[in-house]
Parts: sequence; structure tokens; C-alpha cells
Amino acid sequence: MTQAALFNLSELAIFLSFLFSLFKKTGALSKLFLALYLPLSFGYVIVRYHRAVPMTPTFFGTLLSLPFLGLLGALALRKKKDGTNLALHRALVGFIFLLGLSQIFFPKDFYLPFLKTANFFSHCHLILAALGKAYFFLSGLWALDYLLKFDGGEERSPSGFLKFQVLGFCCWTLSIFSGEVWTYLGWGLPVVWEDPAVVTFLATWFFYLGAMHLRFWKGATHQLAAKASALGLIWLIAVNSIADFGPARFIL
Repeated sequence: MTQAALFNLSELAIFLSFLFSLFKKTGALSKLFLALYLPLSFGYVIVRYHRAVPMTPTFFGTLLSLPFLGLLGALALRKKKDGTNLALHRALVGFIFLLGLSQIFFPKDFYLPFLKTANFFSHCHLILAALGKAYFFLSGLWALDYLLKFDGGEERSPSGFLKFQVLGFCCWTLSIFSGEVWTYLGWGLPVVWEDPAVVTFLATWFFYLGAMHLRFWKGATHQLAAKASALGLIWLIAVNSIADFGPARFIL
């Protein structure tokens, strides 16, 4: 199956998943189409990634994170037993569909991948960054769900968004270190700090470092932590995702 066919089918599957999630009676069908989306989207990114090797497709970060987001989100929802699965499932599949749809209007396949031979650490850098971004996205979606369900009474315990923050931060940190090793192996030099992608990557690291430490601030509430995590959704899209887009160009 071609790269374009895999992408189109994966987008169709996640769109149908979102469509069926709008109705309680078709919730099972929505989950079924999400399950179908996962192999199609992983197949698409594997084909696209393979076409770039031995060069490194560093612009691939946002799209690479989407199948991880779907898989991790589905696993997290299976463990959630408080009756809020449908709303979170709807938010998850809708978010994945919209980010995937952006690739139709802002393709970057015509941009050259990074002109250095790919190696183990370059793969680690990209995959760990995609995992980190997926966990950060999950943290934001779960935080929004927490805020929307807050009724002004006694605060509930965090519904997973703090855990996703920590997991995302760990992956993001490991991605930074593997990128540093890749830089030394490729050039024998440290990271080029003039590169905007490096600066924005570190800016996100500092953002989530601060967000995680909010809980240690005297008088801090779970609500405040949830707002910081929800703000992370906007931050990631503005700082770390838009940079992956090319100019508007319809490709279908």
C-alpha cells in the first residue's frame, strides 16, 4: 500500500472514530475505528520514515507523535473506570484527526530531511521526542477534562494529567541527551544553539519543568496545575508543532 493511501485511510478511520464518538450508542464503533487507525497510522509513519533513511526527517515530529498519542490514549482510557471515558475518548480522537488533517494543507514532504546519516541516536532523538509530545498532549487533554468537570466544590485528585506530564518530561529529556550525542557523532561539535528548533525544544523543556514544580508552591491547587497542563496544548502546537508545517499546499 502506498504512503498516500495509508495516510488517507488512517485519516478516514480517525474521522469515523470521532463521528461515532458523538453518540453514546455508537461508542463501540468509535473504539473499533480507533483500533483500525493505529496500524494504518503506524504503517504510514514507518513507510514515510523509511523513505527518508539514511537521512533524518527532523520535520517529522508532530505527525510521528499521532499514532503514539492514539495508542497511549487508548491504553489510558481502558484503565479509567469513573464513567468519563466517552468525553475523553471524543476529545482524543478529535484532536488526533485535526492534527492529522493539518498535514493535508501543510505538507512538508517536499522539504529535505536533515542532511546527515541517520544513526541509533538520531532515531532515539526523534522517537523519544514523539513519545514526549504524545504524553504532553495527553496531559493537556486530561487536564481540560479535569477543569471542565470542576464544579467549584472540593477539589478532586488529579485524573492522570500529572503522571503524563512526568512521563512526557522524561522522554523529552532523554530526547535532548540523545540529540546531543547524535550531534557529537555527526559533527564532533556541541548543539548549534542558533538553530530555532533547538531553542524551542529547550523552551518546552523549561515550560514543563516549571509546570511540574507548581505542585510544590505554597498554596498551589490541582486546578492551577491543570491550567498549566492545558496551556501546554497551546504551547506545543504554537512552539513545537507549527514549525513542522510547510507553507499551505493542498495535496489531495
